[in-house]
Amino acid sequence: MKHSRLAYRFASRIGALLLLAVLLLASCSKDKNEKAEALFSTVPEKAQAVALVDIEKITDDFGSLDALFSRLPEGDTAKGAEAKDLLSTLDMTGYAVVFADGFHWYVTTLLDDPSAFMEKYSKDEKGGAFVEKNGVNVLGRVAVKDDQLWIKLNGNEVDPLDIKGYAALSDNDSFMACKYHEKMVESGRDVAFLGSLDGMLSQVVKGQSDSTMAQLVISTLFKDARYLAGTLAFEKGKGEAAVEVLDSKFGLAPFLLPTGTVDVNTVKRLGETAELVCAVAIPSKLVDKVASLGRAFGGALPDVYLNILRPIDGTVAVCGGTAPGSMNGIVTTNGSDTSALFGMINSVGNMTVKKEGNLVLFRQGEAVAGALNVAGQAELMKGVMAACTGAAPQQMAEQGVSRIFVGLYPDKGSVRLKCIFFGNDPKANILSNIKFK
Repeated sequence: MKHSRLAYRFASRIGALLLLAVLLLASCSKDKNEKAEALFSTVPEKAQAVALVDIEKITDDFGSLDALFSRLPEGDTAKGAEAKDLLSTLDMTGYAVVFADGFHWYVTTLLDDPSAFMEKYSKDEKGGAFVEKNGVNVLGRVAVKDDQLWIKLNGNEVDPLDIKGYAALSDNDSFMACKYHEKMVESGRDVAFLGSLDGMLSQVVKGQSDSTMAQLVISTLFKDARYLAGTLAFEKGKGEAAVEVLDSKFGLAPFLLPTGTVDVNTVKRLGETAELVCAVAIPSKLVDKVASLGRAFGGALPDVYLNILRPIDGTVAVCGGTAPGSMNGIVTTNGSDTSALFGMINSVGNMTVKKEGNLVLFRQGEAVAGALNVAGQAELMKGVMAACTGAAPQQMAEQGVSRIFVGLYPDKGSVRLKCIFFGNDPKANILSNIKFK
């Protein structure tokens, strides 16, 4: 009986400790969520793009601030020390928010010590000093109001009236009115973003005709497409970005073209090794849809192109090797006349083309070889409608990235883009490899 009482006491204490731990974690999470909401409440609801950056998580991904600044070039040690000293005044356990209001881009975050920040930043600016205007302390593109820091990323110096207006926004006029802000916080990723398609197009597309054409293409591909949303995560051995198109209710926007998925076994037939592997699923229904769209836009595809496309029904895959011009390819067909397809492939270069059953096989140049195992890359393509994977460019390789995978996936009637950056060390966070030059 004595043992059972001891066991009960022990279990009770352990249970109390666990409950306390859960409550503490919940309070920390709530506190951090409140920090995100405090920032969102100062971002206009009409902002064309908003990104939530988890400062605490990214710092952990680097290992620590010491680890981050240890990778600065040898001659920049002093600058690194100054930057680290300045960062000590920021709230490194919260978030930063990047947003676009019109053609102006800002980043804002909370400060642990606003006075210390202004003093240290003024010192770094070599004689510059913050000036209070309309209740906002301003120095060039940097502004501080209460415990919040604002940095204007483009254009001229920051306008204190703009900052004052952002700080006074009501919940109905701020990004808090956008119900998607909760999903951004809940994503748990290093970065989560949401952008208005119309607003983002206005940033990158110049001219009314180009804008109209872009909107026409989007409306052809998606129903009620209003937003681009996505996340960016830095993990052990890789970094991963995901992007999706949302409708006016923040659900996945329906994709209007027929989709299929890449056949992995067909991709594996490309060879043993390569430097680049790409594949796309082209079902016959997609070919029919493309032909009908051409007629709908008053410009039906010429028969010469339709004759090339009509036999295609399934996976089309190609790979390239280290030798210049070396290439292998496969086209899955429906068994109909492939003479026009043969002619098109031959016209591309000095190709060797043959047919095996319903497959058209072609190759060019020397035997394809490279650093990537084709079978392994094919396995990455399970479930994709289109994908490409290859060795990282030299600049990225110098930062510890070995290869890149980009895939487009059908998802609940829509499509989702995923990009993966693989690091050299599968046990280390991919950010820990970054070197500053």
